[in-house]
Amino acid sequence: MIKKYIVPLLTVLLIFLLPLCTFAAEKLYTTSPTGIIPLRMQPDEKSYEIIKIPACSKIKVIEKRNTWGKVIFENKCGWINLCFTAPKYNDAAQTTGIDSVKNVSVEAKDGKTKLYNIPSVEEKLGSTVKVNIPNGTVLSLKRETENGWGLVLMNKNYAWVRMEDTKEFDSYGEDNLEEYGIFYVYVNSAGGNGIELKSRNSNDSSTLSTIPDCVKLTVREESGNFGYVSYNGLNGWINLKNTSNSYSNALSKTGKPLNEERTVISDGENLLMSVPSQDEESGTYSVGKVENGETVFILSETESGWSLISKNGVRGWFPTEHLGEASSQQKDNIEMCEAYEVFVSTEKAAGIKLYAYPDLESTRICTMPECAKITVVAQSGEFLYVMNDYAAGWTESREFANTYQEALEGKGEKIYSYYKIDDETTLRSLPIYSEICGSEELMLLEVGTEFSVERICQTGDRKWGLAEINGKQGWVNLNCADKSVPLIFNILIAAGIIAVLAAVVLLVVKIIRRKRNEQKI
Repeated sequence: MIKKYIVPLLTVLLIFLLPLCTFAAEKLYTTSPTGIIPLRMQPDEKSYEIIKIPACSKIKVIEKRNTWGKVIFENKCGWINLCFTAPKYNDAAQTTGIDSVKNVSVEAKDGKTKLYNIPSVEEKLGSTVKVNIPNGTVLSLKRETENGWGLVLMNKNYAWVRMEDTKEFDSYGEDNLEEYGIFYVYVNSAGGNGIELKSRNSNDSSTLSTIPDCVKLTVREESGNFGYVSYNGLNGWINLKNTSNSYSNALSKTGKPLNEERTVISDGENLLMSVPSQDEESGTYSVGKVENGETVFILSETESGWSLISKNGVRGWFPTEHLGEASSQQKDNIEMCEAYEVFVSTEKAAGIKLYAYPDLESTRICTMPECAKITVVAQSGEFLYVMNDYAAGWTESREFANTYQEALEGKGEKIYSYYKIDDETTLRSLPIYSEICGSEELMLLEVGTEFSVERICQTGDRKWGLAEINGKQGWVNLNCADKSVPLIFNILIAAGIIAVLAAVVLLVVKIIRRKRNEQKI
């Protein structure tokens, strides 16, 4: 009897659960050689830049177009190239910046520095302090970004330190190979054709072999610009001008920069290789894989027929002959306009809602509160793209004011209510606590403070009231207050009650006297 109900129940559950699985937003972490990645208005490298996202930041992907993804980051919505993302924080950290294996010691002006979760000090961009480090602490550097941050391993966790707060530390012990004249280099050539292994330390000597780009070599002796190395059983000399001190540097300097999209046209295994070569003796190995028909982002191209591809934060080489023109990109119908600033001022005092797309059915990002200063930068149909440090997205609202004071005065019917503070709070310039949004504390409101409210608005789960207290006009969190009656009202009510009681007493006395007079007669 029970069995016949199982299949229908499972069917119903699948109907409800499948949409949730289908539309669940993917979470990724940004990665970048420079330490930042631009969030753009459209899926186009030349599109308007909304903000720079620090590497290792967590983002939510709500749509994908070829190598681009529409993401939400810190209440802001835009497009990033998904080739510069990774599925895990550690992966993002290890593929951000360039190799920089060295020791540094902390030397900050105030005697200590901080380690951050991302290479940024901006809290509004998700930066948090992981630990404080005093001067003199020796840190082992793993990576270094172009914008001045270094990746270190602290208590088994990755963290970022400002390089300006450090200095190079002279390591010591047997691990210091430089004491023995031994160091490592990676091959890089401008054309991507590799470099020649010479029989002697001279360009005029005979060539023993050609070493592909990005191959790691051990230099055991130096003579001028030449270094003595071993490669595939051959010993000889290479010109050190055509080498880098890290694999990432070699990748960046090899070939001609392209920065364009192409489509994979190969039914094979489609492996990304560490070295632009298929010769196993070169030491090449697979670092990733691409699929036939997939649109990929090309960073550079060599004369020898290899393209450097970035995918999920990993860079690898793929034969150029198996890459075709990218499929045409679909773009939103967005018209950039001359940016202008306004203040939110709605008739219902409810703020304006921001969406991921110029569509009321799309993902809602947040509500921009009353009186917030915003910049309008683009238009799509009836929608405007607005932004400030707090958020960025699309809105259909046109309820704006030209000045903060105009926005504060607002529109529509005024509401007069009286409140008393029952939990210490503050009078603020905007109906929100977030200082990122521009909300400033005007004064502290102690328990028992009484005030009247002119307008009420709802921001998130908090109700705010516009009030004037001690000559300052601002917003009060009404969750910290209870409705009350002004003292003057209490005095008037008390006076009225006393007057009524007095009248009743006088009436009773009058009645008693009248009855006594009647009895005497």
